[in-house]
Amino acid sequence: MHIQTSPAFQRSVKKTLTSILVFVIVYMLLLIAAIGLTIALTYFGIHLIIEIPNLYIILFGAGLIFAGLTILFFLIKFIFSKNQNHTEGMFEITADMQPELFQMIHEVVQEAGTDFPKKVFLTQEVNASVFYNSSFWSMIIPVRKNLQIGMGLINVLSKQELKAIIAHEFGHFSQRSMKLGSYVYHVNQVIFNMLYNNESFDRTINRVTGWSNSLVITLWGAIYAIRGIQWILKKLYNFINKNYMALSREMEFHADEVAAHIAGSEAFSSSLMRLDFADHAFNEAVQFYFNRSSESLFPDDIYADHQNMLRFLAKKNSYEMKDGMPMIDLDSNLKYDKSKLNFENQWASHPSTADRVKKVRQLNIVKAVEEDSPAMDMIKDKDKVISEISDFLFKNLFLEDEGPNANIPIVKLGADEFIHKYELAFNKRSFDKVFNEYYNLVTPVISDYEKIDLDGNIPERSYFSDEDTELSYELQALRQDIGTLKSIQAKEIGVKTFDYDGIKFHRKAIPELLERLKKEEVSKAAELDELNMQIFKHFHHLAKSKNMEQEFLEAHLQLAAYDKIYEDQMNFYYELNNKFSYLNQVLDYNQIETFFIEFKVLELRLKKELKELLEYPGFENELDKKYVENLKKYMDKEWKYFMVSAYVDENIMILREAMEALPYLIYQRYFLQKKKILAIQADLM
Repeated sequence: MHIQTSPAFQRSVKKTLTSILVFVIVYMLLLIAAIGLTIALTYFGIHLIIEIPNLYIILFGAGLIFAGLTILFFLIKFIFSKNQNHTEGMFEITADMQPELFQMIHEVVQEAGTDFPKKVFLTQEVNASVFYNSSFWSMIIPVRKNLQIGMGLINVLSKQELKAIIAHEFGHFSQRSMKLGSYVYHVNQVIFNMLYNNESFDRTINRVTGWSNSLVITLWGAIYAIRGIQWILKKLYNFINKNYMALSREMEFHADEVAAHIAGSEAFSSSLMRLDFADHAFNEAVQFYFNRSSESLFPDDIYADHQNMLRFLAKKNSYEMKDGMPMIDLDSNLKYDKSKLNFENQWASHPSTADRVKKVRQLNIVKAVEEDSPAMDMIKDKDKVISEISDFLFKNLFLEDEGPNANIPIVKLGADEFIHKYELAFNKRSFDKVFNEYYNLVTPVISDYEKIDLDGNIPERSYFSDEDTELSYELQALRQDIGTLKSIQAKEIGVKTFDYDGIKFHRKAIPELLERLKKEEVSKAAELDELNMQIFKHFHHLAKSKNMEQEFLEAHLQLAAYDKIYEDQMNFYYELNNKFSYLNQVLDYNQIETFFIEFKVLELRLKKELKELLEYPGFENELDKKYVENLKKYMDKEWKYFMVSAYVDENIMILREAMEALPYLIYQRYFLQKKKILAIQADLM
């Protein structure tokens, strides 16, 4: 099989190789300069030590030598680094263990014209990928690839669809032109390592500067020189990476074409469109057990739960089912995606799923398949494999030797019981279907309703139609488009041209376009406000007729009151998170200690906000008991986060969990008060 690379692919290769050549030239000049500087500093340092054998001069001379070597080592350290992939949670399999799966892989690599993987692993994920341990020497010495296949992926595909996904992965390495792309990937990894993987290097410099003031003086010179080198290389790296991302997108299209030639256009496109939805379903199933950890629930078969979750969510989204699998169409998300702005994201490594599916379908490659049964039928000793994966996936749920859950026996949950419990939980955190998702983006807060003529005329119409719901999504998309256009105008997004509503624009035309869109935003917002007012008056009229007026108005008042403090609470969380990100830098001990002294003021407010939120009556039967106990444990104690010369990692983790609990509780309280109003409205209908 030979597939001609596209002109766009060939142009991307040339641009990327040209940019790498520029980088290599600049890098070699820097390296030559660094070698010359190291020789000069070494000569001068040795000369000083010989001529003036004084302790301080000896240290200063040694510092000069070390400074030169530091700059030189910075430029060559990538040679000694290795990109190591961890295989924890991966289960290696052989042909004897999974003969049918290996037979499929053999067929794929033979048709693709590439090598059989060095090792094959099964994981829990809804994904498949090729990976390998790489280093600088990988550009010279070929590296055999490993293949990992997720059981979650096998669980949602037919055999032919799985073959298509595996073919895509090996399509990246199937032809000489694609091997050039692999070479470019290695070069890109080397550059990235040299510029950004500097944690151990920085720690070494910090330790050495603590030995002597003489060393500090010389090393500061080296550090400033390295920062200058980094500034130059980062500018070049951005230029290279932009071209590499364009090449990466073309490589995806090419690998897609390989998959279509091996398994057919339909098999690949249908599997590609299902992956995100299937991944969401799997994560929902897994998260269900983590959220109910205090009940010690354990899945009898997590992949049977996954199947039930697929069917449940497919029904909620009105997806057609075929052979037990949801059929996702390209138009499925149009209800939620109303954006009219379209441009090529130059920093994206993958094209959009829609673009990939359209190209594969244009190929229209048909492969006859006599019988296309579920891919899971290939798995030998399926129950044993699922058991091993489940034990790893949920191992952290049952590690407690003491505490409230220590003596609670594990409860195995069958697939039917799982989906029943999940549906109950889903309905608790969802709004009644009679509202047709209208309130997903709309809040029924009416300010100053006392000034409204509640007894005035109410239009005779039905509410919560598809048109009503679409209005809120159109307004959201319009506001997002305005924000994106502002980023393009400020050159935060590096594109010069874009399409809006099917018309091509240049960046210079953004001010005029923004003026038009802002007027449209005001108009749509006013239309939505008027609709909300009509809905409020409609339900008030119904409440009054059923002697529920006081209950209806009190619920609105409570939400309106919390709506006023909601934004302040969220802004505090953003401030808290922003302050804490300061610790991501390389800091000395005094800076860290000073930070935590100043952070104490914010932490006091964090504890106060958490305490008030946990006292909200609506949370009484909503929050996991273990979750609440952990938060109370945090609030009732003074914690040390840094002692002598090291972070207290366990306490830092407790603080992070408390910080992340804040937005969760804020949102949950808002949701429950909003749902209270909607429950009243649903009863009135």
